[in-house]
Amino acid sequence: MKNPLISLIMPLYNHEKYLSKSIKTIINQTYKKIELIIIDDGSTDNSAKIVKRFKDKRIKYFYQKNKGVKKLNETINKGLKLAKGKLVTMVTSDDYVPLDRFANQV
Repeated sequence: MKNPLISLIMPLYNHEKYLSKSIKTIINQTYKKIELIIIDDGSTDNSAKIVKRFKDKRIKYFYQKNKGVKKLNETINKGLKLAKGKLVTMVTSDDYVPLDRFANQV
């Protein structure tokens, strides 16, 4: 598999404090063939506004009514259904990723 698309599923709920930096560490990866699927589980903070500031076509944002952590599997499964990549992984909305993470993993 050479240069596969990687689908990154990011469940999101009220992480405005970390979200911008988290997204930046993903879209600034040395490996560029990615799609970031953000499933917002009903955030009540400014998370949606933060995501929408990014004009990167690799970011796909979806909002849903809050299901809560007990139904996180449903949120993740929604991301899996939307994923188009040959490789799929999860990223968290409050974590920062080393800029060569996906290049090394591929």
